[in-house]
Amino acid sequence: MIRQKPGSFKVEKSNSSLTSFAGLPIISDLAHSCGLIKQLNAIGGLWKRQRDYSTSDHVMSLALTLIAGGERLDDTRLLKNDAIVSDLNITA
Repeated sequence: MIRQKPGSFKVEKSNSSLTSFAGLPIISDLAHSCGLIKQLNAIGGLWKRQRDYSTSDHVMSLALTLIAGGERLDDTRLLKNDAIVSDLNITA
């Protein structure tokens, strides 16, 4: 929005993505910078099947969901469907 006169706004279309989860990248950066991601991935034997997702993927997706206000496991879907958060690099 571009402010023209006090109390009036000009609205323009934009291709920019918006999210209501703007603070989550800071949490992810903190997890990377303090070494939490590497420590989580170093824990072996948590998952019986070897898949494409690491331990830090599972733990961080649940943690970020709780931080964003999620209450159930299904709420991770909200973050997965968010254009900004889905591009967030959780793993190293």
